[in-house]
Amino acid sequence: MSFFFLLGLIGCCEELRSLSELQWKARVVLCKIDSERRDKLLAATALETEGVGERDIVYFIICGEQIVSNYNGTFSDRLREEIQARLEQESKAVVLIGKDGYVKGAYSSLRWDEIFAAIDAMPMRQQEKRKR
Repeated sequence: MSFFFLLGLIGCCEELRSLSELQWKARVVLCKIDSERRDKLLAATALETEGVGERDIVYFIICGEQIVSNYNGTFSDRLREEIQARLEQESKAVVLIGKDGYVKGAYSSLRWDEIFAAIDAMPMRQQEKRKR
């Protein structure tokens, strides 16, 4: 599934109110970073566009009050609160949520190679690869 097709499934340009709206449509990566690492992390993320799209990932990177995401729409205040609560609940800087809505991993830093490896090991991802 291409990234642009994924955006069509999610509803391009609509306000996202809850992570549950992405269930069965996308895997979600939540990340909280400090401003000192922001530019480096965003540059690394930009290099992973193909891998992110291929794995149907929607990411939300929180830095202070700003959310950086590949979701092509707006975010409600409720969504920001939900993201922060999920990160606090897992006590990690990065949380991977599967298409089924369950947490599949929690990490101390955002390393796309680790995220991709975790996703590629999932049975649903194995089925997706066979179908493509």
